[in-house]
Amino acid sequence: MKLNSQHHEVTEQVDEFEQLLKIFEENNDSIKSNKEYKDLELNLKTIRDMMLQANESNIELHRHMTTIIDHLKILNLPLEQLEKTLPIITELDDEANKPKITRLALLNEKIETMKNQREMLLNDFRKKIHDDDITKLVLMQRQENHKTLFSEQVKKHEELVNIIKQNCIAQDNILQSLTEANADIADIRTKMGTTFETRNRLIQEYINSFKSFEDTLAKANEGIEFYKK
Repeated sequence: MKLNSQHHEVTEQVDEFEQLLKIFEENNDSIKSNKEYKDLELNLKTIRDMMLQANESNIELHRHMTTIIDHLKILNLPLEQLEKTLPIITELDDEANKPKITRLALLNEKIETMKNQREMLLNDFRKKIHDDDITKLVLMQRQENHKTLFSEQVKKHEELVNIIKQNCIAQDNILQSLTEANADIADIRTKMGTTFETRNRLIQEYINSFKSFEDTLAKANEGIEFYKK
């Protein structure tokens, strides 16, 4: 990488200059108190610190650029090969998991069926109550106790009411079974969730690498210009 080459070249120059100063200092002991010499040492230290910081940035930039290039190579692959670089959810194809997943699907289907059935029964019940106008009967027995009348009229709907009650009881049982089935596949769901998150994260990394390539390249060029100064 050209940036590393530039850094190595400048580092060698700084090392060489420091070595020359050291030799000069050994041969001229009085130079240590010279202001210009002290300023030169201070500037040299500043340059050395800047070089260390620049080197850390170079390492990070090189690591980042390597990752980007690897991702761009992957993105350049045919779609079938690109897909193979991503983790896949295998739990659904595991024979040991299929009975659990099938049971859960059936229970969900039953709940949906019973929900639709109950909605239909309730609508039917509302319609029958609405259409069952007993006003005339009440008026005809105005002087009598209507308790018996109401009791008799309500009995006409008992069959439908009982069906609705049975539907609710059956749903409670199915919900209990559903809770147990969900607990039974908790580990499967966790593994699938982890795989899904890893897959999405990797896809996002591919996208980010594609988007940031030019920006990273520009930073590398800025680094090269830094060493040229």
